[in-house]
Amino acid sequence: KRRYAQELGIKPKDMFVVSIMPCVAKKFEAQRPEFSQEGVRDVDAVISTTELAQLIRHDGIVFDQLEEEAFDQPFGLVSGAGVIFGVTGGVAEAAVRTAAHLLGVNVGKIDYQELRGYDGVRTARIPLGDKEVRLAVVSGLDNTTKLLDAIKAGTEIYDLVEVMACPGGCIGGGGQPHPNDREARHLRGAGLYRTDRSLSFRNPADNLAVQKIYSEWLGGPDSHACHEILHTRYHPRRRIDGKPIRVTRAPIEEPLEVAVCVGTGCYLRGAYEVLAKFTELSVREDVAGLVNLKATFCLERCDRGVSLKVGDRIITGVNPENAQEVFDREIADRVAVGHA
Repeated sequence: KRRYAQELGIKPKDMFVVSIMPCVAKKFEAQRPEFSQEGVRDVDAVISTTELAQLIRHDGIVFDQLEEEAFDQPFGLVSGAGVIFGVTGGVAEAAVRTAAHLLGVNVGKIDYQELRGYDGVRTARIPLGDKEVRLAVVSGLDNTTKLLDAIKAGTEIYDLVEVMACPGGCIGGGGQPHPNDREARHLRGAGLYRTDRSLSFRNPADNLAVQKIYSEWLGGPDSHACHEILHTRYHPRRRIDGKPIRVTRAPIEEPLEVAVCVGTGCYLRGAYEVLAKFTELSVREDVAGLVNLKATFCLERCDRGVSLKVGDRIITGVNPENAQEVFDREIADRVAVGHA
């Protein structure tokens, strides 16, 4: 809005920006106060890729029947580095390509295979001229915790660490269709790499649209405007910090362990209401003494509703409306059988 409202000669408040994302957490992020100026949000609405597909289907649009045409500017010019951002390892590879440009190293059309793949943690040492860049790529929050512990302990040292909360990166985001389908994720990743190879330029530094934004607006990668507009500061956003927090504690030796995910994706789908309902039902159904009820941060299953872990089993698709049915079926009945 800061740039194009001025270019179009309109006020930022009269421009409505919609962001289409594979990540439901972006809905929350768009509401953060640092992403607004004088009460005008940078992004007014966020819809997921699944929601976009539903809108397209609702309007009877069939892509196979449409003639191909170029995207409107400024999104018509894209680099391969921008495309592979959506798959684990893609951000690190894009950073390497950009670093090579800044260091004056011509890497050509090299594919950094060390950074690609779907293992939870991957590491690489990439030579760039007379320098070597140490990189780590991690996806999934459990893997991230282990890597951070190693870095804190000093056993691992890296110049750049790429973290993707969702398995496989954005291709497995909670807003995507079938995000937990491994084959679908791999096919999406392969599609992004094919697009990368087919584009005329793979480095964002070669993108004329990007060059124009820097020359006419930002003033350079290290400018004050760049830091103000493109950078952000990170701080803990967990509604529950650290380890899972215990809501109820059973006095018996082997209670049924029940964890409700209250991470961003599940929070937006009513996790707190589900947790409150389970707490109420535990008392009402007289099973509170047989169940350890906990709130946890992320079970990485936030595609269809609130996620639970009952014992060793993960259950998805829970919401405030079906919470009692799920509680009766998955918790109360199981406890009754186990302590009959």
